[in-house]
Amino acid sequence: MSTIADVVLPDGSTRKGWLWLDDTGGVVLGAVGRTQAALADPDFVIEQGATFNIAIRYIDDSRELVDLSSGYTATWRVKHTRGASAVLVELTESSGITLGGATSASSNLALTLSASATAALDFVRGFHELVLTKASGPSIRLFEGAIQLRKMATGAA
Repeated sequence: MSTIADVVLPDGSTRKGWLWLDDTGGVVLGAVGRTQAALADPDFVIEQGATFNIAIRYIDDSRELVDLSSGYTATWRVKHTRGASAVLVELTESSGITLGGATSASSNLALTLSASATAALDFVRGFHELVLTKASGPSIRLFEGAIQLRKMATGAA
């Protein structure tokens, strides 16, 4: 079962809390090996009018990259609240999510919103979640948390 991922945040930093540094310098997502921990969720900020990019190295318990290039789908959604039905942002493999193979040099899962896409966003705060689904298995919520849109000072893209 895959339980570890390395996540690089849009500003190039790592996040402490739900994501923390492990003994190899990677960023752990959710669980280490088979030990679950009660952790906080990662919060993200989208800079309106700038490209938003999250790169993830999703690895298995042996710390090997999982080949996500076939047999997997992923969906990242932003809503006003957890239970809201209206979707503010949705990315899939055909619109902003890249799923890669086990030989990828930097990441095997990436979320990208272009500068023009973030310029068109119109919300202040919301809730986000990333769900990975294997064709022959269950869905896995990789992470969820609060998200904020930091609006441009000029109000124009």
